[in-house]
Amino acid sequence: MWSYECCSVVLWSCLALSAVHCAVFLLVPESPAYLAAVGRTDVRGARALAWLRGLPTDAAALQHELRALPAPDQHLASPYSLTKRFLSEPRRRRTFWLVLAAVVGQEACGVLALLQYAERVFVLARDQGPAAAGAAQLASPARHAVLLGATQLLASVLALYLVEKVGRKVRPI
Repeated sequence: MWSYECCSVVLWSCLALSAVHCAVFLLVPESPAYLAAVGRTDVRGARALAWLRGLPTDAAALQHELRALPAPDQHLASPYSLTKRFLSEPRRRRTFWLVLAAVVGQEACGVLALLQYAERVFVLARDQGPAAAGAAQLASPARHAVLLGATQLLASVLALYLVEKVGRKVRPI
């Protein structure tokens, strides 16, 4: 059994790793494609591309790549107009509603809650089930929780594979 000190060390280590990751991520420049989309391919775009490619800012290949970036987007749409355009197309609207129903169904059926508290559920099942009365001993609750998560992951991968194989076929109308 882990002591409080061990849990505290793990907690602070994970927190420190996340904080360092966020601090380092702040040093990464904007992407050259974004800078080109907003019309900033001048010095700032050249510096970002040079940093990402590991080239000096006056390299010929860098200048050629800067010229190849897409032109600035003159019509920046609001999120509301993008959503309206997205939902105006029948196939995308149907896909949106199907995915929304699947996510709400997943939340409502309790699978996510079960995965979150799986080890505690298996501890309660072991302590109050037939194994507590002297029947065959169950494997550890932590192992059951890991197997449940692995099964959920495998089922998700299988579902995605089936959607890719079956859902992308052209159907006659």
